[in-house]
Amino acid sequence: MNDNFTHCTNSRYEQHNFSVRSILCMVALFVLSTANTLSQDTLTNQMYLSAAFGQHYGTSAIDFFSKYRAITGGELTRFNSASALNVSTTLPYNEHFRLGLQIQSYLLDAKETHSQPVIAQLSSDTIGYRSLFEDFQARVIPVFVTAEFYAVRAQFQTYVTASIGVGITDIFWSESVQSSVPDDIRKGGLHLDETVVHPAIKVGVGSELGFDAFLSGSSLHSLFFEVSYSWIGTQLTPFQNVARQLTAQELEKVDNTDANYSVNTGGLTALIGLRIFIAREG
Repeated sequence: MNDNFTHCTNSRYEQHNFSVRSILCMVALFVLSTANTLSQDTLTNQMYLSAAFGQHYGTSAIDFFSKYRAITGGELTRFNSASALNVSTTLPYNEHFRLGLQIQSYLLDAKETHSQPVIAQLSSDTIGYRSLFEDFQARVIPVFVTAEFYAVRAQFQTYVTASIGVGITDIFWSESVQSSVPDDIRKGGLHLDETVVHPAIKVGVGSELGFDAFLSGSSLHSLFFEVSYSWIGTQLTPFQNVARQLTAQELEKVDNTDANYSVNTGGLTALIGLRIFIAREG
């Protein structure tokens, strides 16, 4: 069984990597097509490419984990914080606005091992014990159209940003079971395996520290820091498979195992990054 789970996990990572590559290809096409149409008489003959890394916090899944604890007897309450990567390309629209396309990527996870008694299907007697290992992983890829506002344009400046787009969430939940009861109804396996796309919004604030070099024609533009909060209203139906492995007594204690549950796979993200020119005046 462990080999099966390892193969499953590797397959999921291959799918995740394929998704990231596909989105990065989209960004590259956007950069090339936009650069191709740069006007020589407006601010849009400047173009920036940014790359950043940081940390993602605060993914909200209160109802999801509340139902998980009721069904499994586990203790998980949230996803762990995750490292975040961010790539974007932007164009000045006028003296105070920049528009662009942004992609983020982060891998959420939550893991635990817990144990519980095995209850006989035809009575309430305890007939043994089982140990369960739970493994949740979610690759989240938000893609945003962004607008950045600068009150004053300067070498060192602060900006606010607002974005709309979509969030691609690829989530799975696997469970490994070791039981002292040979014919235990609880077998574990892959309980959840979904890729969903939902609307996403984001707001944030950042500071941009321009390099002296960019004033003299270098491709280096600035170092920037940004804090943002995103909402991705992911809807999942996560408990149908595991409900088939519950006894009648266990099912009586829970309800809505076939309902949709909302998970905000967005949250708070703090980034530090580098911005360079990929096209500029003169």
